[in-house]
Amino acid sequence: MTRPTYVRFAIAGLLTLMACLLYLDRYAVGIASESMRVDLKMTQTQMSWFLSAFFWSYALCQVPAGWLSDRYGPRIMLTAYILGWSLFTGLLGVTTQVGLVLLLRFLCGAAQAGAYPVCSGMLRHWFPVSGRGTASSIVAMGGRSGAVLAPILTVALMTALAGRWQPVLIIYGLVGVLVAFVFAWICRDTPRDHPLCNESERTLIEAEKPVRDPQVVTIGNPE
Repeated sequence: MTRPTYVRFAIAGLLTLMACLLYLDRYAVGIASESMRVDLKMTQTQMSWFLSAFFWSYALCQVPAGWLSDRYGPRIMLTAYILGWSLFTGLLGVTTQVGLVLLLRFLCGAAQAGAYPVCSGMLRHWFPVSGRGTASSIVAMGGRSGAVLAPILTVALMTALAGRWQPVLIIYGLVGVLVAFVFAWICRDTPRDHPLCNESERTLIEAEKPVRDPQVVTIGNPE
């Protein structure tokens, strides 16, 4: 029997990178927020709206983001989400109008809202039941790593760039755009869609899928 390929691990690796980038971008803005407030001449109230706008849109867009992923597929939508929040993060580095800054932060939250639901769906398609917990833990670790990396990397970059936060956000945005294109190039919705995933790996992934009870359950009096 042919040895299974390892495409599923490449998918998990990209999802882990996505999670790391998601938290890196999310926390980096908060770290640079005081410098942003001073440079953009924002009031404390405006800065409060700026910081909360992300979480409002993140909460409101959970359900629509999940529905879009079910309709158009995880590969297309997760690529769109990564590309979206990366572009919005990068644009924060070139925007000087307070109203537009608030809007971009709101849009960042909307784009990130769908990332983890789609990620969970992809892991369900790409890993057998016995391996899903481990894969999910690794992806979650990637997200937490991004949160830990954010203050270290952001402060180091701002220090190297004479205290300027704008280039830092632009760099993060460009890296995210690159990750989005790599994700779209390598990932597929299911093992059956991936040209590099052989039949042995597909069989391994699908072997532990629960079998539905073929019995039809009727409501009321059966005929």
